Amino acid sequence: MKKLFTLCAMVLLCATMLAQAPQKMSYQAVVRGSDNALVSNQNVSVRISILQGSATGASVYTETHNATTNVNGLLTVEVGGGNSSQNFSQIPWAQGPFYLKSEIDPTGGVNYSIESVQQLLSVPYALYAGSADNVPAIAVTPTDTGFVLVLTMPNGNVQAYVLRNGQQGPQGPAGPAGQQGPAGQQGPAGTDGTNGQDGVSPVVTTSPTANGTQVTITDATGPHTFVVQNGQNGTDGTNGTNGTNGVGIQNISGPVTSGLNDTYTIHYTDGSTSTFVVHNGADGATGAPGATGPAGAPGATGAAGPAGPTGPAGTNGQDGVSPTVTTLTAGDSTVVTITDATGPHTFVVHNGQQGAQGPQGLQGPAGPAGAAGATGATGATGPAGTNGQDGFSPTVTALTAGDSTVVTITDATGPHSFVL
Repeated sequence: MKKLFTLCAMVLLCATMLAQAPQKMSYQAVVRGSDNALVSNQNVSVRISILQGSATGASVYTETHNATTNVNGLLTVEVGGGNSSQNFSQIPWAQGPFYLKSEIDPTGGVNYSIESVQQLLSVPYALYAGSADNVPAIAVTPTDTGFVLVLTMPNGNVQAYVLRNGQQGPQGPAGPAGQQGPAGQQGPAGTDGTNGQDGVSPVVTTSPTANGTQVTITDATGPHTFVVQNGQNGTDGTNGTNGTNGVGIQNISGPVTSGLNDTYTIHYTDGSTSTFVVHNGADGATGAPGATGPAGAPGATGAAGPAGPTGPAGTNGQDGVSPTVTTLTAGDSTVVTITDATGPHTFVVHNGQQGAQGPQGLQGPAGPAGAAGATGATGATGPAGTNGQDGFSPTVTALTAGDSTVVTITDATGPHSFVL
């Protein structure tokens, strides 16, 4: 039976405005045990799958990671940077929806017992734009007063934007000539100075929005972002009069963060400023806890503990008393007294009665008549009758076993045993 774990996971989908998008996404999850305790500072193994079409759809990409949770039970991996035989950059993001399935083995093996599936509600633009079908063609042409930005959209629409540099200010008045000082001595030749920092060529990237195109120009001062709204084609207007020279952007400062809002300030060459606010999204609500998994298998029996110390010896028991037996015969009875540790025990044993007198023997036959002569001898006496049963004198035997003695008294009625 598997041990029960729960999982709270979130996917951080990050895109960059650089010319080349990194083929990775950040994934984080919090792992808890069956007792809702955090699985902290533990090596775990993770299997990530990208499913196409539904939460049970076919997997178009699978990879594995070995990660370690922190003290808060949090693990972090980069989807697209794990062990896989497939190519993360070949996922057809335009053919969604897509779902991210995560499986975790909290023991670090391949017995994945925790599973979570969640829909990628927003495919990162930097990954979606990895296909050439989604990127407009960009042409930048320098001019004497700035440059021209031309965007050719995938549907054939062409949008052109003229970005002008600020007007050159007038030459200030010349200051008065200073007094000629005396010529100084020729100083030693100085060492060559270090090379100055290379200039930064601006990088222009674009991304589509719901009703236009977001243009980001990155120069030495950082990224500058503008949103160009797609307007409906209007009727051709009459030629306007030549406008005054435009005001260029000197720099963009910020951000100044307040809560979920970041405020940036645009500084123009004429000294004026304007601001724009970037609203950061609030943290999403915590997902519901995953279903309880089956209970884990019982652990192996631990080794036997060491033997405890020998307890103190008990107090000596009272010495046993060997019983003594005395008899006293009075008439046809015998008084037997047995004395043991509990005291004397007396029994009366009755002697058997004298047997009855046997019957008179039969008269012997008369002898033959003798010749006249001397008187014949007296005939033999007849046999004596059988004697009656003798009276029985009781016998007493004693047998000691351990702390007990078995006493057997045998009289005319048979043996009688007692345990003392």
